[in-house]
Amino acid sequence: MEYYNTNNLTGEALHDATQRAGSQEDIIQKFFNKHRTEKFLVSEVYHRLLEDHKITERTPIWSIRRAISRLKKDGKLDKLPETAIGANAHGSPEHYYQLSTWAPAGYSEQHPIELH
Repeated sequence: MEYYNTNNLTGEALHDATQRAGSQEDIIQKFFNKHRTEKFLVSEVYHRLLEDHKITERTPIWSIRRAISRLKKDGKLDKLPETAIGANAHGSPEHYYQLSTWAPAGYSEQHPIELH
């Protein structure tokens, strides 16, 4: 889990924001684990999480997008080449994501280190 402190939070505010970021990744991972064979646009995930009361309307969609990108980077989700117009403010195409087909749920990719 990563939190990008772009607004220079400190102390308890930084701690709380970091915890929320990790929580969002956990919520999204559980969502995809529950829907193992389905694919979703980021905007679909966002609206489903709202409907299920897993997030509030105060949660920005870009925060969900960032958590999904982290899960993809960690090898837990696959970004599919297929796109569709999502329910986003710009009406632009979004990629579909699904649970990684090559890694079991909860898997985290480990990167090798170079020995010199």
